[in-house]
This record gives sequence, structure tokens and C-alpha cells, in this order.
Amino acid sequence: MKNKLKLPLSYSDFKRFRDEAIELYASKHARAGVFVGLTELEGVFDCDEPERIFATLLIGERVGMAFSDAGRKQLKNRIRVFRADGSEIGYLPGSDSVLVGHLLKNGIEAFAYVEAKDAESGLLSVIVSIYCEKY
Repeated sequence: MKNKLKLPLSYSDFKRFRDEAIELYASKHARAGVFVGLTELEGVFDCDEPERIFATLLIGERVGMAFSDAGRKQLKNRIRVFRADGSEIGYLPGSDSVLVGHLLKNGIEAFAYVEAKDAESGLLSVIVSIYCEKY
């Protein structure tokens, strides 16, 4: 029997019912653009001032995505996620970076919305829904 998830989604619901959460966002969550996916960011703890960013990050906040400008070759295809002021909040996991990277390389804007956040055990976690402009 499927769990009846409701929006807004909690971080623990995303972790326990990931597939159902993705189905929910794909079918019922009205945001501008084409739904691409729902994922947990990587590297949130590694950004500048993570505690301040986490404390001020709003559920529903629209964030941008672009290729990492890191100089190291292995990071060149990483997709960084950042706020309107340019402050980085993390990276897309590799599995999500492939499609988003393809969209960006073809001039299609990709963006995300903060859907949930958590600071369980002192580790900062952020869940985002990923969208792109119509193509």
C-alpha cells in the first residue's frame, strides 16, 4: 500500500519514500517549467558559511544551476547550485548532472526550488526539485 504523501514534503518523507515523492512532484506540484527531478544536493557542508546559508535558505526559494567553475578537471562537469546572490549551496549528484549538463550545454535554462532541508546529526542536507524551461 502506498503512503499518502502531502506537500510540502518533509526531509524524512523524501528519504523514506523517494520514488513516491518524485511521482508526487512530477504529477501535482505546479511550478514554472518542465519537471526534471527531485534530489538531495551534495557538498552542502563544503560551501562557504554553511550554517548561515542553511539558516536563511527558504523552502520554495528558486535557485540557479550552472557548470562548476572549479579548476580541477574532474569537477568541470559538476553542476553547482547557487542562490540569487551567487552563494553556492551545493552540487547536483552525478546521476542528475548528466541530463542537466546536457540541457545547459544546449542553451536551455535549468533551475531548482528548495523543497526541504535538515540538519540531522549536524549534517546539512537540502532537497531540491529540478526544472528547465520548455524545450
